[in-house]
Amino acid sequence: MSEINQEQLRKILAEAGISIAGSELDAGNELSYRNDPERIIVVYFDESDIPDELGKTLEQIFSVESCWILVPREGSDSASVFEGQETSSLVKQLIAHLPKMKHVGEDLYLIGKSGKVFISFDHHLPEEGLGIFLSDVEMASALLNVLNEIGAELELFAKKD
Repeated sequence: MSEINQEQLRKILAEAGISIAGSELDAGNELSYRNDPERIIVVYFDESDIPDELGKTLEQIFSVESCWILVPREGSDSASVFEGQETSSLVKQLIAHLPKMKHVGEDLYLIGKSGKVFISFDHHLPEEGLGIFLSDVEMASALLNVLNEIGAELELFAKKD
């Protein structure tokens, strides 16, 4: 795992077409695509699925990119970069963080290296599911294949033109 600073993160986000909320909004590092995402996948988990099924699902999701950037919503001016096999430790870190997420300030974002996918790992996950935002239809198809192979319960939302 390595760290990148806020300036490096902003450059990566700009190249990916991802906006970060301005400080005047008091929303922390809230992320969104500048244009609506092409696809949104929401993966649902039953209480009994956490932590085991959630961990397996995250491992599969992380398999579609070679590198992931972990961005805290609040409280940090840096982001962590996980490459290759480091994603196993990222999964463990996320599972350990889940019980601590009680409000928006403890939410996390995960951005794939290509910028074509980002995940909102937030305090609503147990009730509302894991939100995955995709700017690329081919990436969405690849991710759907992986999720279908493991039998994930999910919904797919397409961009309205």
